This record gives sequence, C-alpha cells and structure tokens, in this order.
Amino acid sequence: MPYVSVTVRRKVEWQPPEAHTISARVARSAEEARQIGQEAAHALSTLDPTWEGRARAGYFDQHTSAPALIGQAAAQADAAAKEIAGMYVWRWETEERLVWQD
Repeated sequence: MPYVSVTVRRKVEWQPPEAHTISARVARSAEEARQIGQEAAHALSTLDPTWEGRARAGYFDQHTSAPALIGQAAAQADAAAKEIAGMYVWRWETEERLVWQD
C-alpha cells in the first residue's frame, strides 16, 4: 500500500502591512473632523445675540445641524479606522502532500 501525492489547498490568512498606517490616517481625520465640529458648535453658540430677523433664522436653519453631522462623519471614520486595523486578507495556496492510500 503505497503513498500517493495529493494536491491540497489551504487558506493562508495575513494582515496587510499597510492596514495600521491607513487606519491611523483615518483615525487622525476623524479627530480633525471632531475638532471642526466642536469649533462649529462653539461658533454657532457665540454668534451675536442681538442678531435678529429672517437672516438669523435662515442661517440657523441651515447651519444648526452641521456640528452633529460632522460628529456623525467622525464617528463613521472612527469605525472605519477600527475595521481597517482589524482587516485580514486570505488567499488559497496549494501544496503537495504524501498520503497513505489503502
């Protein structure tokens, strides 16, 4: 009962070396966006309280939600950074193995 050479496929999993660098860049962008959102919120809160009328109402209607939207974008960027940092890639490789055949 001889040994027989058989081609076997195996899954090789590895993390790309660029994953942490890209993740760090995205996380930095999220932090920058978060700071911009805080600055926008601060700017909205410190507008001249004597400003009245339709111009003020129109401005606030258009811009009041901006800090929250920027915060949501920052949160999505943080989630993407974590996903990129945990990213693994796999490929199938083949190898020859000797197996016993009855």
